[in-house]
Amino acid sequence: MMLRSCQIGLLALLAACLAGPAFGADSSLRRFGANVEINDDAMTGLIAGGAEVNVKGHSSGRVALFGADVQLDADVADSLYMLGADVRASGAVKGDAELIGGRVSAASAFDGNLTAIGSRVGIAKGAKIGGAANITGAKVAFDGEVHGPLAIEASEVEFSGAARGPLRIESPHIHFADGAILDGDAEIFSIADPVIDPGAKITGHINKHSLSEISAARAFATAGPMGRFLPAVFLLGSAMMAGLMFLWLGRGGAEGAIDELIDSPASSGLWGLGALVLLPIAAIVLSLTIIGAPVGALALLATPLLLLLGYASAGLGLGEWMFNRLGEPRSAGVRALHLLAGLIALGAVGLIPWAGPVLLALAALCGFGALLRTLHDRMRGVGAG
Repeated sequence: MMLRSCQIGLLALLAACLAGPAFGADSSLRRFGANVEINDDAMTGLIAGGAEVNVKGHSSGRVALFGADVQLDADVADSLYMLGADVRASGAVKGDAELIGGRVSAASAFDGNLTAIGSRVGIAKGAKIGGAANITGAKVAFDGEVHGPLAIEASEVEFSGAARGPLRIESPHIHFADGAILDGDAEIFSIADPVIDPGAKITGHINKHSLSEISAARAFATAGPMGRFLPAVFLLGSAMMAGLMFLWLGRGGAEGAIDELIDSPASSGLWGLGALVLLPIAAIVLSLTIIGAPVGALALLATPLLLLLGYASAGLGLGEWMFNRLGEPRSAGVRALHLLAGLIALGAVGLIPWAGPVLLALAALCGFGALLRTLHDRMRGVGAG
């Protein structure tokens, strides 16, 4: 659940921040800086990022906020996306909401679904969730009210709110405090019985399971040839989409990356490894400055996407090596077929026990390095010109 939620949240935020008009109307407000303060009751949409972001007012469109300290005290008539070290949300949200951060606290009225991920997640007493809620964290304190299904995965859960629908908790330590209300049935996965205070009102049935049961179920789901095959199919599909976008938006860059991979795969791999090591260090250094903090955060967020693009580039290079070793010009359609063939070959390699994932990681690093070398060469060419 945590991996799926993270993927959804990060992809949604990246799409919101990078897609431009695709995210909202052209009149949507966009603010970026060290300290972003917005108080506007007539926003048609908002994308904002900075070290500190504080938003008040009303938005008739979607809202996406990211930074170190991110706070929302506004009504949102559409979807809400928030990402930061400290994320706080209050107001009314009509659409779905995704809150991701180190510390996440929510006191909003959510008409749609809520996804909250953080080290510490707190759903305050005034929070009301009309749809489903998925909460993941090290420590989760739930004091709100949810009418749809509620799923919590954490190391420690303090539940003092109200669950009107079905409840599912996976945690070694679960406490239903005085005032907790459970109207629906609850599925509890824990190493011990949950602690239930006398003031907790439980009308539904609690089904208790050992954590080992869900661990065994997950192991069964991911073991065997089928368990290895499904992730390979998912990776192939994601890389295919990234590769097609690369061919469409940057045909020259794609061909340059192919040449780098075929001519010097080892050097490309070293470039990729070096960038992967230096990028987090650079992001940490940037985070020490107020202006550089958003850039560092965005660089870290973009790293998985760049690695996926590098994996797609490796598929392009492998397909080219298999079917066009002479390097003759090919149409975009033929390049796409080469991409598919290369990714299928990489997927087959990935199914090799033990060695397969290592080889795929090396392929992604080589493709990532080839992209960086191509960008470097092009920038030098522009500078020389």
